[in-house]
Amino acid sequence: MKFQIYLIDNNGRLEWKITSNIEVDLAYWYEHGVSTLIATNSFFSIGYANYLLKCLEQITNTAKASISNNFYQDIDWLLENCSVGDKKCSVLKLSTKSENEQIMAIDQSWNHFAPNLQGRLLLLSEVIQLYTEVNSVNKLSRNELFKILQLGYLRNEIKITPSVTYPLISHVLYNQNELICQRCGSRKAVKIQECAVCGDNCATCEECIIYGRSKTCTPLYDFSSLARQKASDVKFLSFDSIPIRMPQLTPFQSKVANFALQYVKDRKKKDLLIWAVTGAGKTEMLFPVINHALISGSRVLFTAPRRDVIKELAPRFKNTFSDVPIVTLYGGSEEKWNDGLLFLSTIHQMIRFVGYFDLVIIDEMDAFPYHNNPRLHLLVKRALKDNGQMIYLTATPPNNWQRRIKSNEIESIILPIRYHQYPLPIPHLKLIPKKAKLLKRKTPNKVIGQFISLVEEMNGQGFIFVSGVNEVVNWTNKLKQWFPDEKIEGIYAKDHLRDYKIEMFKRGMIRFLVTTTIMERGVTVPNVHVLVIGAEGKIFEEATLIQIAGRVGRSTKYPHGYVWFLAEYLTSEMVSAKKQIKRMNKLAKKY
Repeated sequence: MKFQIYLIDNNGRLEWKITSNIEVDLAYWYEHGVSTLIATNSFFSIGYANYLLKCLEQITNTAKASISNNFYQDIDWLLENCSVGDKKCSVLKLSTKSENEQIMAIDQSWNHFAPNLQGRLLLLSEVIQLYTEVNSVNKLSRNELFKILQLGYLRNEIKITPSVTYPLISHVLYNQNELICQRCGSRKAVKIQECAVCGDNCATCEECIIYGRSKTCTPLYDFSSLARQKASDVKFLSFDSIPIRMPQLTPFQSKVANFALQYVKDRKKKDLLIWAVTGAGKTEMLFPVINHALISGSRVLFTAPRRDVIKELAPRFKNTFSDVPIVTLYGGSEEKWNDGLLFLSTIHQMIRFVGYFDLVIIDEMDAFPYHNNPRLHLLVKRALKDNGQMIYLTATPPNNWQRRIKSNEIESIILPIRYHQYPLPIPHLKLIPKKAKLLKRKTPNKVIGQFISLVEEMNGQGFIFVSGVNEVVNWTNKLKQWFPDEKIEGIYAKDHLRDYKIEMFKRGMIRFLVTTTIMERGVTVPNVHVLVIGAEGKIFEEATLIQIAGRVGRSTKYPHGYVWFLAEYLTSEMVSAKKQIKRMNKLAKKY
């Protein structure tokens, strides 16, 4: 797609615009009393067009006094000052014209399509894909679709920018880090290369390429202006109440739920952190808050860093809010273009949203990959409306967040007790020989053998955590060799049978699941026990070990269980994790 740039005198205001279809602009401005457009007779990529537009706007604003009353005479001078390299161009003087029927037809198509675009931030290819998805009948041609988008731009309902900022020669030679992907916010992953599409130096973002190619010559469409209305006013019926299947909350859970509900009702600007131990029922405590927001006509996002968590929670939300349009988004989801009131999504999927949600709830805010990832922080903040609110949930807040609590920088509440009111299982720290030696043994290590036997006696299941993918493979094979009668499988993030194995584990078809830390959160199994082999590994930080221990004892029927951390030597992280769990149990007794 190529763009022209043009200038209008709009009631005494000089305004520069871009267009991919000048005929739409001529008809639109005729309806708004503008008689003449001065347009470039050259067409540019969106990257260069946007650069030139900003440059022209800046010079026009600072040089108004020196621009003659007949400003058309000065266009060549302005273009001369802004053009890069050999990109010189002349201008055309065009007269606007009445095309009332064309504008009405485009307007009708735009009004039909616009509700599907609310709050989206999309590449051109994604706009086309979404349009194709939601308009299976009476499809418009690509040129007609571009006309619709141009009308939305003229009405200030769409912002059009390059997906990656335009690389000047100074960027190519010296300051490549000044370039930014305007979709994901990355700087370091932006690379400059010649482009066969635009024939120019073109910057491409390699960070978000899995979601479509973001590059300088690719238009990025921002539909945040369409999301200003309440969700219930746009596409869904208003309601005074929502029939929901609200779970029964304990008095302790109700205290937190009421605190969060009041936070939302008071429209407090500070973020809210709910610090609740593993197995406290954080999700259920937020249902009254979500219910209130939905009744108020708000759009709600419940997001978490990992796909497994979202897939685990989706049935619970759909059972509780059965009459609410719910959209579930994660890699591979078939609901990518659906619209709804309540969204359950991995954080990465927020790359396609901007200024859309009134309330954002982030579960497991300390988990990888959200923790310490400014780019993902940006995506979530950007998806929130300017006056929106954010609630963070975690059992293990990072130290900087704990400092924010103490300094009263954020709203916060702590829940140190599980919903069934039994204490958190305390980890047992046990020393073992070096793992390399253990993996060479033909007979089981005594400590590992004891754990396997205890789980069998409890008729339970076991998570066996190790530090990496290679260790998953090695220990799965070794454990199968040592315990041939047990059903043992291994799992890691890129395992193509990952979802299948998780489902089989949840059904009890697998007794022991050897895993990386991908299973530290989200998936709940009633009678499960935990073994960590190599707990001295750097990946097993205090928060990670607390979360791993938190897999155990979550069921009312099975509130106790075994948590063993096996290590070649004790680490401060292991000791701190055990102390923190004990501290919460002590606090729970006073609660």
